[in-house]
Amino acid sequence: MRCKRCGKLSMVIGSQQAVDNKHEQITVCMLCGYISMLKPDDTIICLVGGSGTGKTTLAYTLQQEHGVNVIESYTTRPPRHRDEMGHTFVNQFSDEGEIIAHNIYNGHHYWATADQYRGKGVSIYVIDPPGAKMLKETVSDANIITIGLWCSYKTRELRMLARGNTREEIEERIRYDSEQMRMFPCDYMLSTDCTLGETVEMVEKIFFTQQPNEVCVNH
Repeated sequence: MRCKRCGKLSMVIGSQQAVDNKHEQITVCMLCGYISMLKPDDTIICLVGGSGTGKTTLAYTLQQEHGVNVIESYTTRPPRHRDEMGHTFVNQFSDEGEIIAHNIYNGHHYWATADQYRGKGVSIYVIDPPGAKMLKETVSDANIITIGLWCSYKTRELRMLARGNTREEIEERIRYDSEQMRMFPCDYMLSTDCTLGETVEMVEKIFFTQQPNEVCVNH
């Protein structure tokens, strides 16, 4: 990027949270030393939650309604079924490209790269707590909003059974998710026990108005 004073190249040296909850890049000119603040054009809305909380369904609904980009993380996990969405399935892990988030679960790698969000405006990223933590530590050229999703044990169990998980797998995954969610506080928390339409409205309200601590109440 160019210096606002002399037009020469500036370098990003850090970031800070602005009043509107968006992150400003701190840049310094390599020639004249001018320091400026710049709000990045890209935003990553992270949907963080346990398996069966409706993250992927919500992500693609937002894409259909608003035309946002969905970051489909790479994974070495085999697809659960032929038409499974939400990931790019590959045979082996690759560290090529600028990795922005990475985690390993049950021996399978999950990761994403910078080219999946840069220059794409608003991106939705379905991600687990360890990945979201790394994302916040790694990415300084995009606004990052973390939205935690939760719902009842019964709802999650029914959704996971419907996609072919065993009860043993469900219990193990829910226990793992609960431990991870306690370690990563999100910017917002939403219940997906309400309707999909209501959850979409709440995400829209968070993104467009940045009202903190909104919760979708069960009906």
